[in-house]
Amino acid sequence: MVTTAQGAYTMAEVGAGYGRWAVRAACAARQHCGLPFQLIAVEAEPKYFHWLRQHFRDNGIDPDRHRLIHAAVTDHCGVAPFYVQRPDDDQRPRELWFGQTIAPRPVAESLGAGEYYGFPLSKHPNGYSSITVPCLTLHEVLDGCVLVDLVDIDIQGEELRAVSAAMDLLNTKVKRLHIGTHSAQVEDGLRRLLRNNGWKPRADYGCGGVHETPYGSICFQDGVQTWINSRLVT
Repeated sequence: MVTTAQGAYTMAEVGAGYGRWAVRAACAARQHCGLPFQLIAVEAEPKYFHWLRQHFRDNGIDPDRHRLIHAAVTDHCGVAPFYVQRPDDDQRPRELWFGQTIAPRPVAESLGAGEYYGFPLSKHPNGYSSITVPCLTLHEVLDGCVLVDLVDIDIQGEELRAVSAAMDLLNTKVKRLHIGTHSAQVEDGLRRLLRNNGWKPRADYGCGGVHETPYGSICFQDGVQTWINSRLVT
């Protein structure tokens, strides 16, 4: 994809964690004749957002020259409760969990629940704890972009809502979508939505199953869908 970029390469990683794909994109652009690149990385978990900035710096990328956004992405703007701790976090290392997601309302009790990286914690009836984070739509994330070569989305169940709310924008600005999926219902909804909008599938592996791929038989925990915007990519 870097080799087909026109003049510069633009990528957005939504649900970036520590930015493993954004940094790889930067490295690929550098290797391809020093192609200029612009990165957007969005992450709601404050610890991972700190890692994201450090990962950029560790790889010689100035985070302040790119758009690194501390927020969750869904179908509306505002704020949202965001799970950061499981009920059994005192038994298992927290670094092993990458399932942080927007939490259902209402939040139960916040008094005396403590803090998480400077954010007040709220306790839910199911034993999970959340903090309050900003939430954005893909419109805000991609604001100011003329053309985006790739949007990588891994947002723990919000993917269909986020894509549906921004379909007009994606149709006109985004060449490729690579989406981590987290339920069969989300996968079916994305297939209908994107096909109806003229997008072409390049890969489609459902979550929670073993699939044959060009690289052999692979067990998928999260699903994977890759789509090409036929308006912008021949």
